[in-house]
Amino acid sequence: MKALNLIMAVLFAIMPVMASTTIRTQLSSSGATSYNDYSSVSGYDWSERSWQVTATHQLAVDNYGELNFVQNHDSPGAWMLHESFQAYGSGDTFITKDVNWWTEDSTLTNGGTEMKWPTEANVYTWFQTDEVLDVTELHNVADMPVEYPTGEFSHGRFLRNYETSDDFNFVESTGFGMDLDCDVTPPQPVAPPACEEFCWQ
Repeated sequence: MKALNLIMAVLFAIMPVMASTTIRTQLSSSGATSYNDYSSVSGYDWSERSWQVTATHQLAVDNYGELNFVQNHDSPGAWMLHESFQAYGSGDTFITKDVNWWTEDSTLTNGGTEMKWPTEANVYTWFQTDEVLDVTELHNVADMPVEYPTGEFSHGRFLRNYETSDDFNFVESTGFGMDLDCDVTPPQPVAPPACEEFCWQ
């Protein structure tokens, strides 16, 4: 019986790691629009024997005019999340992108000088109006064994604000434990109910 319980415990610990999640969002609007998106990614921290969040992403857009965007969230497993966003619009627009990441598992390697399972963060932004082009790219591996009071290690943050009254195009991508990918797939609309053959009989 103990052997069966051990096997079941191992299976339950492994099964969530194989889970994946995909979220697709599309918006077309005019007038006053406010959009605020928050996402986080977690994994099982063996040093604490519990699930722990290791990174968060927040995107806020306020637009007074016209706004169109497509956004994707893809998580193929624990500790990994890819978020991407493509938008264009006009009028007065305010955009904030706020990315936070840290390493949760306290296991060390390399003689105790590096985290064994560090969080990797990749961030890209591309913003353009008729007059301005602004492109940023950030890559970080949070592997310093410096513990913060909250129990986090090697914390990092990327914060960026945009404000424009011009027509704009905006592309951004964030990858936690994943490479950058700016190809966004729009959601598919729900198909109307279909009647199988002979359903009217």
